[in-house]
Amino acid sequence: MPQSASWQFQHSLVLFRMYEQAPGHTPYMAIAEDENGQVVGQLLAVTRWRKSLLPLYLYKQARVFGTGDYTDNANPQEIFGMLLGRLTRILKMKLCLYIEFSNIPFKMYGYQHLRACGYFPTGWMETHLDLKEANPTDRLSLKSSRYLKELTEMGLQTREATSDAEVKEFCKLLKKSYRYVLQSFLPNKELIREYHHNPQIKIYVTTNGNKVVAGCVCLFANGNAYGCYAVTNKKLVPKNHAFHISVWHAIEEAYRRDCGKFFIVDAGQPSMHNTLTKMMLNLGAVSTNKYRWYHLNVPLVNTIICKWIVG
Repeated sequence: MPQSASWQFQHSLVLFRMYEQAPGHTPYMAIAEDENGQVVGQLLAVTRWRKSLLPLYLYKQARVFGTGDYTDNANPQEIFGMLLGRLTRILKMKLCLYIEFSNIPFKMYGYQHLRACGYFPTGWMETHLDLKEANPTDRLSLKSSRYLKELTEMGLQTREATSDAEVKEFCKLLKKSYRYVLQSFLPNKELIREYHHNPQIKIYVTTNGNKVVAGCVCLFANGNAYGCYAVTNKKLVPKNHAFHISVWHAIEEAYRRDCGKFFIVDAGQPSMHNTLTKMMLNLGAVSTNKYRWYHLNVPLVNTIICKWIVG
């Protein structure tokens, strides 16, 4: 498969192969070439099945993280429109219940193309920590400083997962925490193991003795750090604050690596009561109003939302 000269991990052949190796995941790459046959842009999407007996459901969802990878001499917005149309047709043929576009660079990026392809936006308060402006420690709120001190005094320690056994424990905690979150794009244990063996992805676990009680996945790419799947065991840690110490460890590591920004991918749901959003704000993050875009593969419902609810 060809690959563009401008390399982004989220739309790379490396990640495509990782999805291929993970059961239940199917990657799709839309590629744009110029008149000379040179790749000028590519857009990666991945589908996976969601299923459960209680409650009973079975459906396929698709997710695109970002808006693609483009060469320096390309017109990203124009090429994005072509890749978007092609990818949307393919994913609809694959009977995905819905398609989600996340991590859009700015609020109005690709607005015309997305609406033309039948997508509708939802408000998303993206939170990020700018690591270039100041040391993250200087931005900690008093509340977060107290949480981190209390967790340390309880004996909780965070470090990179070093064994398959720790990764397995993290997978169990991840599955339990996201079991009823229908919107989430939860990786299975095979994909988490692929993450564990990739040098750009780190899995941080918080332990209490020999027990994994919290953790998060962190991707280092494109000069930034992306925290994913911050989870905690609510029964073992009071007040549900254990992921504070996991995410804080990832932030400190991103600062040591001289990353520009730190994002929590799941933070930003359109509610100030979202736990991850509040945690990021307490850790010194700032918020930016953006969109996430969705397309339901139920024509009547999607049309009603696009024309009558969103307008």
